[in-house]
Amino acid sequence: MHMSRGEYESRRLDEGICHSGVPVGLLMHYILHRLKTGPAHGYQLLAAIENKTQKVWRPSPGSLYPMIKKMLKSGLISVKEVREGRRVKRLYSITPQGLLHLAKAKEAFLHASQRIAASRRLLVDIVDQEDIPAFIKEGAKIYLRYTYW
Repeated sequence: MHMSRGEYESRRLDEGICHSGVPVGLLMHYILHRLKTGPAHGYQLLAAIENKTQKVWRPSPGSLYPMIKKMLKSGLISVKEVREGRRVKRLYSITPQGLLHLAKAKEAFLHASQRIAASRRLLVDIVDQEDIPAFIKEGAKIYLRYTYW
């Protein structure tokens, strides 16, 4: 059965994932999180996401810049044009409204991570028993890499 673009988008949002397998809304919230550490250009935001996800996910500029435009319109971020040599680049910063939005999102993410932790037994049941040691080892490596770097 063929779905129209609108039906696909509606289903995608209902399932809470985008076509890359990343949860809907994660891009916006990571942009806010990254800008909380300091202003950044769009390319720097893309590179930060690619680095943090070990090159598994790099949003396309076609995803990033419409999101930035939406965030500017919503007052979550601001933009300043900065001359670098002959080029003029757009430097994005988080606003007080963006900081408030991020704080609320962090609270929601905390509750989501608690639900994920509570469902880990289901995940372990799904994974074949002989694969559990590798599953745990891989998760520990990822945790340690991003916790103590």
